[in-house]
Amino acid sequence: MRHRYAFVVCGAFFVCLRWMWPGPAAASASEVEALKQELAETRELVETLTRKTQELQRRLQQVEREQERAAREPARGEGAKEVAPAPLETPSRPATVQVPLGQRQLLFDLGVVGDFVYAFTEGERTDPRRAGTFKGREDRVFPREVEIAMTGRVDPYARADFFFEFAEEAEFEPAGDGFEVRRELEVGIEEAYLTLLQLPLGLQPRFGKMRPRFGRLNELHQHDLPQVDRPNVLVNFFGEEQLTETGAEVHVLLPTPFFQEVSVGVFNGDNEESFGGRESFEDPLLIAHLRNFFELGEGSALQIGLSGARGPNAPDQRTALAGLDVTYKWTPPDDPFTAFWLQGEFLYSHREADEDDRDRYGAYLFGEYRFSRRFSIGTRMDWSEFPEDGGREWAVSPYVTLWASDFFRFRLQYKHTDRNFGEDLEEILLQATFTLGHHPAHRF
Repeated sequence: MRHRYAFVVCGAFFVCLRWMWPGPAAASASEVEALKQELAETRELVETLTRKTQELQRRLQQVEREQERAAREPARGEGAKEVAPAPLETPSRPATVQVPLGQRQLLFDLGVVGDFVYAFTEGERTDPRRAGTFKGREDRVFPREVEIAMTGRVDPYARADFFFEFAEEAEFEPAGDGFEVRRELEVGIEEAYLTLLQLPLGLQPRFGKMRPRFGRLNELHQHDLPQVDRPNVLVNFFGEEQLTETGAEVHVLLPTPFFQEVSVGVFNGDNEESFGGRESFEDPLLIAHLRNFFELGEGSALQIGLSGARGPNAPDQRTALAGLDVTYKWTPPDDPFTAFWLQGEFLYSHREADEDDRDRYGAYLFGEYRFSRRFSIGTRMDWSEFPEDGGREWAVSPYVTLWASDFFRFRLQYKHTDRNFGEDLEEILLQATFTLGHHPAHRF
């Protein structure tokens, strides 16, 4: 009865938030890239105009000083008295353009994103293996992610991206015959990397701490996910934080008739769920990804990706991962507020162990339909095994999203999980996400 009551309350709360201001318009990948290019060109033009304005201001002040000296000197007629020339003035520094406070701009883009979640879970969950989606944070509102993003051009040849994260984390510690939950607000660097832009052959390497190109959702931060939570297979194989690695990655567009991108990366391999066995960088984590994009017609497109990773999970033991992801999107040309989105991903893990090797599988599939500028509905199906033991689970998650504006969103999701161990799990997840300032666009 508790979960039914919470569902009714959340649904009523959702309906009360039906505002009547415009929502976001769907944009194609080409339009996003064109806008980003136009923005970069505009910034370069502004910088050029600023330097020119400073030079003209300096020259104007110099001319005005010369005119003032000439006006102070009397005319040299007959019988005119000699007047000693005025001492030369010390040249002043170039004038600084005084920009009104409301027009001042940083040399980089700054944005803040807040993502708060309420997770109602049926029953008491004190065992980490039987806990809910957000382990240790059930039946409470918590900051899943508060992100500060700073991005911009370092110079014409490179750009930098920094993402700082504040989030509430929970850990289970043994206490007597059970476990005790300890919650803390963690502060850290989610991503910090430099991208080189002007290399030959179209190569674009980046190095630092980043989310590698693996699969379809690994690059997305928590607040950008299509559902409140990540699919179970991704959490079971990579953990809640996913593949966030330190190293270097390079990607390039291939000269093919259709869009095709290849990326290859070398990383530390610190992910604890699938890797984490590196003793030195001589045995790193290797990740490769192939992305293919096809335009199927006006308003529809298909993307197919292949991913692979291999790295140590312990001394002299390796884990190999392979993935296939497929995404289809359709938006009618005459209605930018209507869209259909179908996406699925399959993962295979081969893990070497002391006793015997372990082969594990998992997949998810979801469909989402946006029927107005402010509302969309969808459902996700999950099936996954666990990398290190014989456990498995499946789940179904219907959800509805309210876009109050381009910068403010609510999402309500129900999730039923069935496992081959323990009891079934019933959850109601409510998410509120808001953006202040600049937020980088994501790829298709």
